Amino acid sequence: SDADAWIESLEQLIAKKRLIKQGAMQTLLTPPSHAEPDEAWEVRKLGEMVNLITKGTTPTSVGKDFVDSGINFIKIESITKNGRIDLTKVAFIDESTNEILSRSKIQENDILFSIAGALGRTAIVKKEILPANTNQALGIIRLKENTLDRVFLYYFFNTSEFQQMLNTISVTGAQPNLSLFNLNEFEILFPKSKEEQTRIATILSDMDAELEALEAQLQKAKQMKQGMMQELLTGRTRLV
Repeated sequence: SDADAWIESLEQLIAKKRLIKQGAMQTLLTPPSHAEPDEAWEVRKLGEMVNLITKGTTPTSVGKDFVDSGINFIKIESITKNGRIDLTKVAFIDESTNEILSRSKIQENDILFSIAGALGRTAIVKKEILPANTNQALGIIRLKENTLDRVFLYYFFNTSEFQQMLNTISVTGAQPNLSLFNLNEFEILFPKSKEEQTRIATILSDMDAELEALEAQLQKAKQMKQGMMQELLTGRTRLV
């Protein structure tokens, strides 16, 4: 019962923190309604602020197969809902296939954006997953230097308003999908000051880090309870 109470309190705290983060995103990622001209937010198409927007290719379409180990091949299911790349859910290709698919080699700080199926799932590429490649269901966004804070853009992509917009422009067929043209045409709303963008991104990143720590604590609590049940309800450990 004590373990259950601990788990319940953590679940309630996580739910509260998620609501606080949602409110913070709504406030921080909405431009001020009566800003001075120099404080007004800018609207630009994503395609104006990138060096590259592209997508990958499935190895089988160029006569290659996946392998048991090698270079990470990122798929939609590799990206978690909180924007992490789960290396337990990647496929692998060999070096020669990676060279053939050179257009979609991923670089550090690229933004991956799902354009088929689960639209708008987003992750920022970290150095530790490289070398890596991806398929045609993920768009690769490579920002120009000093144009837009990539973490700010990640959170902008995750606003409810942006996600609703995705639903209106997706082409409905066997599964929802977006084109590279759609990616280039996205209108991004952001503060003119790069410093302000970074401050907003930092606040939201800190909130995410706190949530991740609480979720790890919750998982640990559940594992401990399971272990206690195994010990106490089988007679292995006796309480006399």
